[in-house]
Amino acid sequence: MENASKALIIAGGVLIAIIIISLLVRTYGNISFFQRQQISQEEVERIENYNKEYTKYLNQYVYGTEVITAINRALNEKEKNNNDMSIDIKFTKEEYQYTITYWKNGTKREVSKTVKKGQNLSIYTTNDEGIQTGYAFINSNNSDGTPNENIEQLKSKAFKCDKIEYDSKTGKVNKMHFTEIENYTLKNREILQ
Repeated sequence: MENASKALIIAGGVLIAIIIISLLVRTYGNISFFQRQQISQEEVERIENYNKEYTKYLNQYVYGTEVITAINRALNEKEKNNNDMSIDIKFTKEEYQYTITYWKNGTKREVSKTVKKGQNLSIYTTNDEGIQTGYAFINSNNSDGTPNENIEQLKSKAFKCDKIEYDSKTGKVNKMHFTEIENYTLKNREILQ
């Protein structure tokens, strides 16, 4: 009888140990799942905050100063987080002269370009060989140190952000399109006729 009671006590102890181990494994699994879910929630919030800086322009009327702000933000994000962005600006009123910077064989080069009426000025944040960047376009001075008159012209023009696209892998904004408004008076991001 004594052996049977000891056997029941040992079996009960083993059963309790198995239950405790099962609970620990399950609790660890739940904590791990919660942490993974928390990390992805934080990533979603980071993407939403990143996108808000650009989506606030969608279907809004803005002056060129805000277009320049969006371009500069995209360039800063490229440096900080390696996020590529393309910003297209369609001019509808007149030709527009600007200076473009590009890289060829590791050397920075500048070229003057003309955007004709109805064409897009495309600014990319990538610095790959042969791909246009917005650096010289955004600078308030030309490479020789003289003031860039085109920047002042751009600041006073009115635009509408009529399209935003997202990267299919990251979910982040990677393309914006602004169109120049021909006849305008802007007040609180609305066109007054």
